[in-house]
Amino acid sequence: MNRFLSRILAGALFAALAFAAWHAGRQAWADLLFQDNTLNSVQRAVLLEKGNAEYRELLGEHLEGLGYDPTSEFISATKLSPRNARYWIRLSFFHEVQGKYQDAERELLEADRVDRKFDPPWALMNFYFRRNNSREFWRWTRRALEISYDDVSAIFRLALNMDSDWRATAAVLPSRSDVAAQFLVFLTNDGRANGTGPLALQVARTAQAKDVPALLAWCNHAMEKEMPAAVAVWNTLCARGLLHHKALAPAEGQLITNGDFSWTPAETGFDWRADPVEGVSAQFPGGSEGLEVTLSGGQPENCFLLWQPIPLAAGQHYTLEYQYKVSGSDRTSSVGVHWEIAPPAAGAILARSEDFQASSEWTTATFRFDSAGNNAARLMLRYIRPPGSVRWQGTLMVRELTSRISR
Repeated sequence: MNRFLSRILAGALFAALAFAAWHAGRQAWADLLFQDNTLNSVQRAVLLEKGNAEYRELLGEHLEGLGYDPTSEFISATKLSPRNARYWIRLSFFHEVQGKYQDAERELLEADRVDRKFDPPWALMNFYFRRNNSREFWRWTRRALEISYDDVSAIFRLALNMDSDWRATAAVLPSRSDVAAQFLVFLTNDGRANGTGPLALQVARTAQAKDVPALLAWCNHAMEKEMPAAVAVWNTLCARGLLHHKALAPAEGQLITNGDFSWTPAETGFDWRADPVEGVSAQFPGGSEGLEVTLSGGQPENCFLLWQPIPLAAGQHYTLEYQYKVSGSDRTSSVGVHWEIAPPAAGAILARSEDFQASSEWTTATFRFDSAGNNAARLMLRYIRPPGSVRWQGTLMVRELTSRISR
């Protein structure tokens, strides 16, 4: 009896294994036919695996492309995999092309019901955009942004096509600061950032560290036309500890960022920039040593060594004070280095300091200038070879650069 039962069990096991092998082979063959991706091969794959929603969808694509009715295949895909939004969205698009808008809308809403991820709201946004239904468009735009991740530029682009006024999109932004920061970058890169100061300040008030680069990029754009707004955003980031600098207050004489050169410049926002110049190197050793600039003697005859944007109060008088010392190959004459105040864009120099003089000891110097009607400028450290001299070679150091109102 035991031997008989063993044979029965062995036979059943063999049959099960044979069936599993046959079924696996059938699936593998169906998949090969599916991958071949012709009408005939996909039809054969469907015959082998009638319960595969992906096969049904692809068969519908082939039928539609050849002018046949794919409805039954698209519907079968939704029935076979009812919780997969992809098949509902595809069926909806087919019905929309046919002009069956109510069916298309119902299917998209079902896609959102069964799958609360990003694709259904994005599809609904596009559907209502094509139907010119602004109320529903903005409702689903808000929903798409709330659950979005990574780059959402496509959402912003579609929203601005619905309404070119950026405020309409801003009105549906979620409370997430990263989305609003992305919107600022998008507007800036798209040439639409004018007048967006209130939005930038709103973002700055709730920004996280990862949002700071986007806000500084906006500040770089805004300095020329919206300097007060750029200062407000910068100061907000400083006050919240997201930037390690003091607040700027041009009406009170506080114009300079990182004037002690204790931080390596970020080269964005109101911090220093050191554009690459052959024969020039700038170092920021920190501490009491300040800035160290070395000229090799092979630098251009006229070049900028360092600069930063500064805010101004129109009609105000300012004094800059700084300390410097110089060591180099020529200790008997001017080295050709000086400060300049220039407009944010190209234009005539507003003011210029006296040239630095060769000195191995720390020397205190001042430089006075008027803002006239300007609320923005550039402070630049510049080298110009003095007439009748060779290009200067050596090292100059600057520290304790401050600004104040001139009395």
